[in-house]
Parts: sequence; structure tokens; C-alpha cells
Amino acid sequence: MIDYAIARCSATGGTVTRLERALARREAWIVDVAKADGSSLELFLRVAHEGDPANSAAALDKEASIVRALASTDVPVPGVLASDAKSHAVLFERVGGRTDLHNTAPSEQDVVYRHYLEVLASLHRLDPAHLDIGDLHWPVDARDCALAEVDMLAGGIKSFGPQPLARFGMSWLARHAPPVVDRIALVHGDAGIANFLFAESRVTAAIDWEWSHLGDPIEDLGGLCIHASFSPSGDWPALLRHYGDVSGTPVDLDKVFYYRVNNMARSVLALVPIRQRVNARDP
Repeated sequence: MIDYAIARCSATGGTVTRLERALARREAWIVDVAKADGSSLELFLRVAHEGDPANSAAALDKEASIVRALASTDVPVPGVLASDAKSHAVLFERVGGRTDLHNTAPSEQDVVYRHYLEVLASLHRLDPAHLDIGDLHWPVDARDCALAEVDMLAGGIKSFGPQPLARFGMSWLARHAPPVVDRIALVHGDAGIANFLFAESRVTAAIDWEWSHLGDPIEDLGGLCIHASFSPSGDWPALLRHYGDVSGTPVDLDKVFYYRVNNMARSVLALVPIRQRVNARDP
């Protein structure tokens, strides 16, 4: 996989001058390239692994497809320079910025969050039928919006025993699924701190699209609130009103609460197969 990145950079007339493992949940590498004309490229290499539920090739392929589709929209995303299906590698543009918004002053947090909510509103206004985003499941109603991703993840835990916490979460979500959806949109699926970059009080890129799917835009607001509770930041009553203003869609707080629970339950479901693979002796 790393050889692929080096070969790809060499084929474009460049020499790799930096190849460094990135601090990330899934395998990633920082790549710098010096070109013959004196210019340089700053790249980010993602590598997936077959059979790894935390870093699957299918999820990376979906992410690359969505990021490519969004490149021509108002949603800021990294460029996709190359991909290789055989080695499950994707070479992205490395966008400048940081992710630790919670470590900035409250006044800056709200400015950045307002811009991020404007980015999400732009995403949610896009017509998914006009985006080349592959064969994503199109929900048939509000209940399908709420439960399709949950059901997909639930299918991956059947062989791992009773899992009472996960099953309680699935049952609660099914009993309380919202009955109405205003519109079906492409959603990020895991919106919030760590999944966008910012610099000078502006969002420079929305990243980590592997959980993206078609659903209720309010799902992204629930995810945002969960991330902000893990990394305390933001004046959320005011920020949710801002999203309503810029999106033109009133924010249903009951739905925000539901999708907060939805985000947490999906995280539990996703961790079940990952936990089975953990080796305490791995570094």
C-alpha cells in the first residue's frame, strides 16, 4: 500500500520527501512530495484492510466516492488524487487546519461552529439524486431514516453473544423512531469535533465520511451535540437556532435528542465486532 503511494507520486514527476504514520484511528500516512518544477504536494494516504470492521475497504471506497462527488459543491472537502482498489488505498489532498475546537476560546468555538453548521446546511440542501455517490440505501420513510444504519450494524453482532446493552439500545430506538422526516438528504453520519478541520475561525474541510448515508438532516445535529458533550464546547441552544435560520428548516429538539441516542447506540453496535478483534498484546 505504501509502495503504491510512492509509485503514484513518482509517476506524476514527484519525489516523496516525507512518509510518516499519522495519529489516526485508522491506518493513515502523511506524505510530502517535491515535484521537478520546484512545487510541492502535501498528501494524506488512507489504507484500509479487508476483514477489519474498524477500517474496511468498503467504508473507505464509500468515503472516497462521496468526497469526489462533493468536490464540485459548496461543501469543503479534501481532493481525491488517486485510489487503488487492489491495495485498498486512497490518496487525499492534505488540508490545513486543526480539529481540537474544544481547546479554543468559547467565542471562537461558536464562530467556527456557526460556519460548520452552514456547511452542513449546504450539504443537506443538495439533491442526492444529482450526486454520483454510488448505490446508497434510499430510505422509504422517517422510520427507515432512523433505523436503516442501526439495522445494518446490528447484523454484524449476531454471532457475538447476547449483547444486552446493544439490544436495549436497538429496542429503544425502534420504539421511539420519529414518525416524520421533512426531507431525505445526504448526511455526514458522524458530524462533530474531530471530523472537520478549521483555521482562522473557518472550516477548511469536512473529513471522515465513512458513516455518511442518506437520512434525516437532524441526525447530524444530534451527532454534533454528542461530540460536543465528549469535548465540551459551543452554546448549543443558540447554535441550533442558527442552523434553523440558515437551513430554513425548524429544528425539532425531540428529534435532536433522539439522534443523540441514535449516534451513541450505533457507536456501541460498531464497537462489538471491533472489541472481539482487540489483542491486549498489540502495541
